[in-house]
Amino acid sequence: ADLVPEMKRRLKEVTEILDIPPSAAAVLLREFNWSKEILLENFYANTEKLLKKCGVYHRCYPKSPLSSDGMCNICYDEMHDNKLAMPCGHEFCLDCWHDFCSNAVQEEGAFCVKKTCPQADCNEVMTESEVEIAAPELLQKFQSYQLRNFVDSNMLTRWCPGKGCERI
Repeated sequence: ADLVPEMKRRLKEVTEILDIPPSAAAVLLREFNWSKEILLENFYANTEKLLKKCGVYHRCYPKSPLSSDGMCNICYDEMHDNKLAMPCGHEFCLDCWHDFCSNAVQEEGAFCVKKTCPQADCNEVMTESEVEIAAPELLQKFQSYQLRNFVDSNMLTRWCPGKGCERI
């Protein structure tokens, strides 16, 4: 509980300084081991290249949804209003999104914070924004993996080695 405010403080600072969404700031901070200074240096060196490399370009410069036929590219069912689009423009039905998020969080564990758009060859990173809509019951677990990433990259903290202990 003591580290969550520090993590949120860094997110807020980066969001305000770079004028980017919090979901993009979280991905960028994870990429640079939560070092605001290193992130800012790289951001200003080549913003567009960095945003594309880290999979948050469209989170900062959203595209319109690309699907014109109203069909989910995963299950091939009609989506109607039952859909969710990533900032990259790829949209899928909420059922497929739920399954995708569920698989990412439950099967891939801490790696889920680096999971990308379900569309093949798209590197836009899935964030808690998509998890919150598609699988709200998994949001807390996703956020805990983000906290785990924060702790693991912080040189002044570590997890308790006791079996099953979640203390830092």
